[in-house]
Amino acid sequence: MILILENACLYHASQPKPTSHKALDQAYSQYCASGVHSEVTKQFFASPANYSIFQFTEFLLMHRL
Repeated sequence: MILILENACLYHASQPKPTSHKALDQAYSQYCASGVHSEVTKQFFASPANYSIFQFTEFLLMHRL
């Protein structure tokens, strides 16, 4: 989620007439097309309720995401 929001902010700031919907759509598309999306879904395939914040944070830090 942080990666999507970061990309949305960067996209929004770089456009002359940005909209938040377009920025979020673009950021989500970029995230899905990246290797990050597949790595996260491989590791965290079950419902988010099955994982702790610690597990998710450790995964992000270990993979430098």
